[in-house]
Amino acid sequence: MPRIGAQTAWPTTDDDSRLGVNSTYDGVTRTHRRFTDVPGSAAISTLMDTTGLDAIHEFGHAASDFNNGMVTDLYVDGTRSGFVVNKKMRAKATDSIPYNFATYGGTTFQSDQKRDGLGYRDTWTSYHPALVDTTRPNIMDNYWRADSHIQRCRLDGLTFDWFADRLRAKILR
Repeated sequence: MPRIGAQTAWPTTDDDSRLGVNSTYDGVTRTHRRFTDVPGSAAISTLMDTTGLDAIHEFGHAASDFNNGMVTDLYVDGTRSGFVVNKKMRAKATDSIPYNFATYGGTTFQSDQKRDGLGYRDTWTSYHPALVDTTRPNIMDNYWRADSHIQRCRLDGLTFDWFADRLRAKILR
């Protein structure tokens, strides 16, 4: 079935005046707030190919936060302004990808040196965390281009841990 329709999402805007749960990302203290000013949202076409993971992919954007960490698409070069959890930039595409992507909560996560194996251009300057399982594409990536079954996708370890902490902060308020 062809992919029909469009999907999109808008990240949350947390209420920074309310309590939250602190975490450390690359030595900077960040806060997963318990409440929002503007909740995130996702729009999923009813005409979409239901064999994909578009709903959970878009939820990944909507559950992230403009102020305290956005989760962005990995299949687009470049990044948004502000703090992005799952993507960083090099000055030039010829610069090597750093071995370590980030340290979150005391754990150091490696960078994906092979660009997920999905055929990204060598001219890209963006890079992202390494996969937990190299046979499974990232949910935040263009898993439609993957050779494996798209239902086997998962998040990289950094983004998974970050989301787990974020969702715990929201649920356990």
